[in-house]
Amino acid sequence: MKISLNKLYNFLSYFFLGMIFFSLVLIVIWLKDTYMSSDDLVKINDEEVVGVEENTNNTNNKTKKELPYVSVDFKKLKERNSDIVGWLKVDAVNINIPIVQTTDNDFYLSHDIDKKPNQLGWVFADARNDLNFLGMNTVLYGHNASNKQMFGSLKDIFKVMKDEVEQAKIVQLTTPTKQRLFEIVSVYVTTYEDWEYVKVYFDGYEDKKRFVERLQKKNKMGIFKNDLVSVSDQFLTFSTCYGAAGTDKRLVIHARLIGERDNN
Repeated sequence: MKISLNKLYNFLSYFFLGMIFFSLVLIVIWLKDTYMSSDDLVKINDEEVVGVEENTNNTNNKTKKELPYVSVDFKKLKERNSDIVGWLKVDAVNINIPIVQTTDNDFYLSHDIDKKPNQLGWVFADARNDLNFLGMNTVLYGHNASNKQMFGSLKDIFKVMKDEVEQAKIVQLTTPTKQRLFEIVSVYVTTYEDWEYVKVYFDGYEDKKRFVERLQKKNKMGIFKNDLVSVSDQFLTFSTCYGAAGTDKRLVIHARLIGERDNN
């Protein structure tokens, strides 16, 4: 059965118009979600949180260096969302954000801090971890948003220069019970099939040793030294996509705990 050129032309015209309309709808949704997430962060930082500040009083007897702990008042944060479990600050990549956690690792891939549907999601801790009582490896996830929200700015870690590393390596994580400091010790790109870097349960010393040796070997930024890391260390691991949407590549950053104190 033959199809006239006129009918074929009309079909293709409607098809492409439909595709354009669908793409415009997706763009509008993305822009709305981006604006909402950005607005949320502004309100959280400027209006809702009391006492998000660095305290450089020296409380570590082992060093004379002042430690930049971050003090956070979680009262209003918890009133907004009881899933908020901590505050993450990484100056090197301009991250300053509350982090959430629930029993479903998929939920905050598509919901914002108010649990509303949002393509940008939110930065969240792995459901297997307990941020009040750290194990060997605590994992945080976030989308690689093109506007650098969530974990979209993590890739800027590759821009850190050698003379900036002492400040750039510091990661600050505060929970309702603890103020903690970490230092970056490994940065690399892997694939989504690599589950070793998000491992949180370890089967004895040899298993822990393999994890440590692996992050040392895979590090692609020599300015972040890791020759002193050991199986007794506790690590904070960041995971996000690396590249265009749909990529199987993952950017991984490991940081080790270097100090903690009670969050009074």
